[in-house]
This record gives sequence, structure tokens and C-alpha cells, in this order.
Amino acid sequence: MFGPSLLVAPVFSSNNEVDIYIPAGRWTSFWDPTVVYDGPKWVKEVDVPSDQLRPHLSSLSVRRIRTLTRSESSLCSIPVLVRPSTVLVLGPPECPHPVYDYASTPHLQAYGLVPGEPPVEVVIPTGKGPAIAARLRVSVAGDQAGDRSKLAVDTVEGQIGEWVGEAF
Repeated sequence: MFGPSLLVAPVFSSNNEVDIYIPAGRWTSFWDPTVVYDGPKWVKEVDVPSDQLRPHLSSLSVRRIRTLTRSESSLCSIPVLVRPSTVLVLGPPECPHPVYDYASTPHLQAYGLVPGEPPVEVVIPTGKGPAIAARLRVSVAGDQAGDRSKLAVDTVEGQIGEWVGEAF
């Protein structure tokens, strides 16, 4: 586990396969949000070259993958699963390095949020010690049929630039 919400499974085999124990609950692939596992169970992940990724990935995910696979060592070969009720704050997909101002244009990826449930609180750091640039409450709006396509973001503290977001 990488924190309470991410399961990271490094691949150390020559055939690019890894057996992953999925804890109880519903877990979504960070790289391809159409891949969802219901745990507890064991699954086998096989590395898929970035040019063969599923064509129905969101445009944000595709841009992020293309940026990451330009590096010598593809991070996409590492299985990363996200727990429900998680909101990840990412930098711009076109940014080639991890140093950026998260608050200027945060890219929010919300996993497993359910309409009508309390919002998830998200803290955006300044990158300078423990200081906080902003505190957000993120929820998803939708109807009874489960429309999860609309994120609602309320700034509780601080300020952010224009945000971009997706709900999975």
C-alpha cells in the first residue's frame, strides 16, 4: 500500500507479470479506469505496451500515459489501483516532471464517489513545507441511475486556479 488509498505492485519478473493480492473492496486501475477489481482476491497483471492500451481511455488518461511513456522507464508498467472514495490531485498531463504548482490548475481524478454521499476532503499542498495552498470538498452529482460524470468542487480554504476533473 502507498498510503491508505493506493495499492502499488512493482513488477520484478522478466515476463512482466505480477500476482497482486487485492484487499476487500472495489479497486480501480489508475492507468485504465475501465479495469475494476472486487476484492478480496488474487489477480495476475500483465504489462501492456502503451501503444496497445484500450482505445476508450479518457483523453486526460491518454495524455498522461503518453507523457509518462516518453521516459526511459515506463511507469505504466507498474500496476496502481485506487480505493473508492479517493480523489487524486495531479499536475497537468503534459508536464514532464513532478515539480509543479498543484494549486494553479489542479487535475482531479475522483474514484468511486457516489451521488448523495458526503464529499471527500482534499488538501492541496504549496510544496513548501507543511503549508496548504487550498482545502477542497469534492463530490459527484448525478441522478438515481448513477450518472457520475459531474464533479462538484467547493473551495473551503485557500484558492486554486481553474480545475479539470474526471470521475470514475
